[in-house]
Amino acid sequence: MRPLTYLFFAAALVALPVHAQQNDEAAARLDELEQRLAVSEAQRSELTEQLQRATQPEAGRQMQRLREENRRLLQDLEQARSAKPQPLLSEQQLWFVIGGGVALIAFFFGSLLRGNRSARRQWTN
Repeated sequence: MRPLTYLFFAAALVALPVHAQQNDEAAARLDELEQRLAVSEAQRSELTEQLQRATQPEAGRQMQRLREENRRLLQDLEQARSAKPQPLLSEQQLWFVIGGGVALIAFFFGSLLRGNRSARRQWTN
């Protein structure tokens, strides 16, 4: 073999232990990360269960409150539908408007039927 080939072979042999050491460090780091992942997953599942236990009574109370409000609103709607609508005018106001209308009609017909009074008075002049 050539000396250059020996040189490459020697460099490769020196690099193998360094590469093996890096692989060991990577494997140790990978194991550490897997352990942290397992711990994190356990914490996440525990917190999820706690959240569900905490929100179930809250959701039940909110659902009950919404049902009660819905029932009350339905009762109000039924009362509003069954109630007699309020008249636009009270009885006194209605008679006042009728009287005013009669007065206006009488004034209008009176001015139309009046005719030309000056023609009737001319014989006296």
